[in-house]
Amino acid sequence: MSGGAWFDGRPRPPAASRWRCSLPEATDIAWLDCSALDLPTDPADFFCESAGVILTAGSHCGDGFEGFVLLVFATPAFTLTDGAAAPAH
Repeated sequence: MSGGAWFDGRPRPPAASRWRCSLPEATDIAWLDCSALDLPTDPADFFCESAGVILTAGSHCGDGFEGFVLLVFATPAFTLTDGAAAPAH
């Protein structure tokens, strides 16, 4: 696998996280499956309103993706770390 130090140094979700994400192979966008979180509203709306984290609603990408969000992680590591920690606060 290429990427070396960058790949090894990427932010990781907290171990206790209940959301799932597959490692992307050649992109800077991740699909996050939030269906197990049992959120009261669309996941993108929930994270925006409760934590100020802007994600793309999976529902904008077609039928069947309502429980998903897209995370663009072409951003500095500290931004991702802050964003991942925000829902816990």
